[in-house]
Amino acid sequence: MQPKFYVLYAALIVGAASVCLYLNKRIEDNTKQAMPGETREPETSSSASAPFLPVPESLPTATSSEPNAPRALIQTAGAMITNLSKSNDPNDRFRAYGLAYRCWTLHEMEARERNTVQAEREAAHPERAQYQGACDGVTDSQLTSRYDNLKIAVAANVRGAAHQYLVEGPFGDHDALTQRPDDPLVVQWKQETVAALNSSAVSGDRVAITDLMQLYDSGVIVPRDPVRSLTYLLVENQLAAQSGHPHNSTYVQRAEAALTADQVAQATQESKIFYQHCCAKKY
Repeated sequence: MQPKFYVLYAALIVGAASVCLYLNKRIEDNTKQAMPGETREPETSSSASAPFLPVPESLPTATSSEPNAPRALIQTAGAMITNLSKSNDPNDRFRAYGLAYRCWTLHEMEARERNTVQAEREAAHPERAQYQGACDGVTDSQLTSRYDNLKIAVAANVRGAAHQYLVEGPFGDHDALTQRPDDPLVVQWKQETVAALNSSAVSGDRVAITDLMQLYDSGVIVPRDPVRSLTYLLVENQLAAQSGHPHNSTYVQRAEAALTADQVAQATQESKIFYQHCCAKKY
């Protein structure tokens, strides 16, 4: 794997892991009716975790008032995707995407382990049994068309959608960025991704702010720009401190040490302006 692409691949791994974490959380809290969180510790690509996708709060949902409703009265994930995909609300379309993405992730996990002995699979993922039924009724068509719902959510600047647009890769093709970097469609995807992340960051999306920090630091998708990367890092550092989870100061110090005093001053000033515009009234 080429080093300059580590951020995109880290995002892909993190996105898949978050889906599984969400599933496990919903299973554990099913009787408590707990709300899923949308937190991310955005210090580095190794410590950050992607936001939970905004899928419906219960899966499946019984339409009967009886506590042990028959299976026939339970709406499947496939039916939920179908219904949400008919909505004119971009948030619903993102929920439909979230359901399909979760099932696609599980499908990919199963495909990779298809040649593994059943006992080994169960030993490696003992929680897998808890996911049984989570993707009932989901078709291959719904899995492959999930990207259409995501694009609608991105266009409406739904929080979290820009990050998932990055995670999916060029039009859902993870290999295109490395195999066809100069393809006009890939170039278009790069431009759309950065624009979407910028819009989301300006609206106060911490995940998008962290994504931009990492992209400008690594030079993935956009030309490497340490000053701009430090700008986003300082904004995120301030947000983290306000939330009661300040980052390790050595990370900021290392970033500043690689720049001149004038560059650090520029990043500091721009971060203050950006913070006032994006986040001062939101956090």
